Amino acid sequence: MARKTTRKKPKRKKSQRFRNLNWPRILRVSLIIVVVLLVGGAVWLAHWGVPRLENYASRQRQVDVVEVSFHDPPAWMHGDLELSLMLKAQAELSGDPLNREELTAVRQSLLSTGWFSDITQVRRISQHSVEVEGKFVDPYAVVRDRDGDHLIDPFGSLLPRSYPVGGAPQFITVTGVHFPRPPRPGKSWDGGDITAALRMLRVIDHQSWRQQVIEVDVSDYLQDHRVDLITAQGGRVIWGSPPGEERPLEALADFKLRLLEEQFQRSGYIDAGLPLLDLTRKEGSFTYTPPT
Repeated sequence: MARKTTRKKPKRKKSQRFRNLNWPRILRVSLIIVVVLLVGGAVWLAHWGVPRLENYASRQRQVDVVEVSFHDPPAWMHGDLELSLMLKAQAELSGDPLNREELTAVRQSLLSTGWFSDITQVRRISQHSVEVEGKFVDPYAVVRDRDGDHLIDPFGSLLPRSYPVGGAPQFITVTGVHFPRPPRPGKSWDGGDITAALRMLRVIDHQSWRQQVIEVDVSDYLQDHRVDLITAQGGRVIWGSPPGEERPLEALADFKLRLLEEQFQRSGYIDAGLPLLDLTRKEGSFTYTPPT
């Protein structure tokens, strides 16, 4: 019996199979895949890559301590006060030069101290230092109450610094006030007696003998409309009504200033070395000593 043979199909050559592929479709699919990969990579980089790179860069550039300086600070800001303000600012700084939110936090923190009426700019001047530019408040006098001596500015607003009684000899002290201390720094001290004392201080600010006045006493202001000056020698000068508020038969402020200047030139002391000097009479001053 004859063997049945099967005819094998001829194998296609590889080159022929490649030619039969749908190359336009393959190119379109490949292009779509590439676009999808590119878009996906961009999304991943935006959400994960860039922040991680920024964080890494920040960590590499962080420093342990950032120095804080104040642009054009006033002469009175030194010592422990300057140090406390620097530490207050440094507490908000991590050393990351790319973090601008920290600069805003420094501004708010320093404003809360009560030592600035405004802060115009907080800027990094180098990787390791920050400069603060602002308007400082102006300590002008102290008001004494039973709890001590408390700094005020030229407008009578309370400042965040108190001393024990007699602890601030560089400032003239206002005594005898009749109204309580404001509840917090930045608030004005109530009362016409404080206003009268500040008016008095502004009048004597530029006098050659100002350093001889250590105290403005307003304890009699509400009753007699009277302001007294206490001198470094322990004398009391009865000034009378605050400048600009003189009563009809009372000497004016310019006349009183001239009398004090004459006493100062003559004896070296505005109180003439006497316990009591009254400037209120229009025809001139007179002195007397309390009876023994």
